[in-house]
Formats: sequence, structure tokens, C-alpha cells
Amino acid sequence: EVVVEYKFPWTHRLSDAKEAFLSPEIGGMQVAGHFQLKTTSKYYHQVQMQMFVLCLLSCDFVIWTTKGILTVEIAYNVGFMNAILLKLEKFWISQIATLLIAQVSRNMPVQNQ
Repeated sequence: EVVVEYKFPWTHRLSDAKEAFLSPEIGGMQVAGHFQLKTTSKYYHQVQMQMFVLCLLSCDFVIWTTKGILTVEIAYNVGFMNAILLKLEKFWISQIATLLIAQVSRNMPVQNQ
């Protein structure tokens, strides 16, 4: 089982799928003949979180343009997710939990948004 993430980059719809993948908007790169997402790409963060939530180890990242289709396999990165989860935990404790505790201690209703 794998996560499948499809992208149709509108600004690159007339480009070759490989060119679209390598664009700054997608954040792909080619290393030793293999395509991969840069860890700084917003899509890298997205697919890593999807794999974490679904307990999967691989993602097929698909770029579709009018000139072709490119599928790049993205592996789950345990170290990357551990670092992200640590940041999320710190944010939750310092921002969200603190606010919720303050509201509950003052008998204020927690707002639904």
C-alpha cells in the first residue's frame, strides 16, 4: 500500500512533466539520474505527514501535464517526521494547550470554528 498524491501544476500544464517536477513550485530535483522531492518542498512535508497518518512507508508522487505523466516514489523519512513531531508537540504545549487550560480554568466555553 502506498499514498498516491496527484499534482496538475496549472502554470506548467504545457510543460513536460519532468520540467514541471523540477520547477521551484514543485520543488523536485534529480540526483544521480533519480528524481526526488527536496526536503524543503511544501509537498515533501505534505506527503511525509500523509504517510505518517496512514502508517505507510511510500508515496507515489504523480505529476500530470498535457505533455506527459511522471511518477516519483517518495520514501517515508522517520528522522524528518520525528523532528516535525517534536516541533508540533512544542507548539501544541506552548500555544494550544495553554490557551485551552486558561479557558477551562475561567469556565469559558471553548469556541468551535
